[in-house]
Amino acid sequence: ASAFAMTSKTECFPMVLLEAQASGVPVVSYACPHGPEHIVENDRNGFLSEPENKQQFAKKLSKLMHDDQLRAKFARNSASDVARFDREPVMRKWNELFQSLQKTNQ
Repeated sequence: ASAFAMTSKTECFPMVLLEAQASGVPVVSYACPHGPEHIVENDRNGFLSEPENKQQFAKKLSKLMHDDQLRAKFARNSASDVARFDREPVMRKWNELFQSLQKTNQ
């Protein structure tokens, strides 16, 4: 695939964006509440479009599909960015949270 397009109006934490990025597939998504904005950095590792702005979404998707260098740039940036969601960094953050809560309750 040249690109992944996610047109959801709402999301919690769309794993599919991480899966696409981990596979080297650049993404275009609406900047719907909560999920995509935590994963996609607009113009760095993918495109975010204003929610429900179909024309902007189509323009960004078309740009991505027709620009080989941009797709390669987004794919490179995504490869390093998805590492922050690997098991070890996530478990470390959870551990830090639990330790801080434990200290607060003592």
